[in-house]
Amino acid sequence: MLQAITTADVHRGWIDCGTCGDTLRPFYHQRCPTCHTDFRVSTVQPTKQEETDTLSETPKCVKNYLLILSCSQRKRTTPETLAAMDRYDGPAYRTLRKAKHEGRAPEKLDVLIISARYGIFPCQKPIGDYDQRMTPKRATELRPRVQSQLDSFLVTSKGYDQVFINLGKVYMWTLEGFNWGRLSTLQATGGIGQKTSQMKAWLERIASATDKISDL
Repeated sequence: MLQAITTADVHRGWIDCGTCGDTLRPFYHQRCPTCHTDFRVSTVQPTKQEETDTLSETPKCVKNYLLILSCSQRKRTTPETLAAMDRYDGPAYRTLRKAKHEGRAPEKLDVLIISARYGIFPCQKPIGDYDQRMTPKRATELRPRVQSQLDSFLVTSKGYDQVFINLGKVYMWTLEGFNWGRLSTLQATGGIGQKTSQMKAWLERIASATDKISDL
């Protein structure tokens, strides 16, 4: 089946599939992953009313960012569960917590974590203390699940302006071949210290850009 979408739909950032009703991102999907309806951008220009509706539905100057992190071997050891953001205590997590505490991280920042134990999940998820190392075999096993869950997360997110990936070499295997579509992605490189510094600079840059926009 074929569903025509307008440029107003694309600018809005999401559409409802006319066949199955799923909410999708037209700039990311050219086909509905549920019912396989194909989408085609219509050459018909949107009406003035459609343009007005699009502007009213989409908040002006809102920037959304996604950070994807590896779990860390260093953890806070407590008998009770903690949010993953607080459980993991490696350099990236300490840097991120400090940036949030000092207001040097954007408000619209989502954080996903890839773990050998849990796969991919939001940083707010409560987890216990554990010890499981990511191996090439485990990364290969997790890849289909991680990519399926990430795809579903991106579909329902209403879109991100940029994704920053700070993963170890073996963790990157879980995302090998993933189709990011038209999403802007940045990947940290080098050793742990270099990757942490790059992430810190990215957080400060996007936080500064968000502050400037909010002052307009």
